[in-house]
Amino acid sequence: MNATKPVRRGEAAAAHVVRTHCAIEYPNGPQCLNCHAKFPCDMRAAAVDFLLDAGWDDAAIMALDVRTGPWF
Repeated sequence: MNATKPVRRGEAAAAHVVRTHCAIEYPNGPQCLNCHAKFPCDMRAAAVDFLLDAGWDDAAIMALDVRTGPWF
């Protein structure tokens, strides 16, 4: 993501999905913290694809996960 590029509403929504549909480790493998589907869930995958198409890079997308604590 370019720091000078404005974030459009669709990108903000996709970024929110990426932040809330993140991995958490369960005994049977990583699952989505939000919907408990196998990680990555369909919502997160679609949001990541949207952000990549909008010009975001992998590092910017990974930086959206700002959780604190032993999640994964």
